Amino acid sequence: MAAHLAAGDVAFEAIGPAVDPSTLVRLPEPEAVASDGLIETVITYVDSFGNVRLAGGADALERAFGPLAEGEPMEVEFGGDASIHEASRYATTFGAVPPGASLVYVDSLGNLAMADNQGNLAARLGIGHDRPARISRGRA
Repeated sequence: MAAHLAAGDVAFEAIGPAVDPSTLVRLPEPEAVASDGLIETVITYVDSFGNVRLAGGADALERAFGPLAEGEPMEVEFGGDASIHEASRYATTFGAVPPGASLVYVDSLGNLAMADNQGNLAARLGIGHDRPARISRGRA
């Protein structure tokens, strides 16, 4: 439809009835809940590389765990029909973990995220958008 409108083939009024903007409802953004030693969050986006963006950001990490050291073990549980547990590490760059290893990090937009270094985390774990996740400290 957008192409037809851009080409001038169809009048805008022919698309359908007008919608009163005051009747539109904004959906709430998912939020992370951080408590002592735990973040409860949800997958908000999976990019084309299989990196997973989660609700929350650096502030949630700070509230839950305090200052984190590079390489600190993290445990991530993805809920849903069947729980998936992933032993991971906190890192500020992908290169801080070996190829194929997962990391919990804060992305360039300030979002809490998780990925595999040189891999596709979402495909490997079979996870996607809207799946709940719980992040806790891992075992060293």
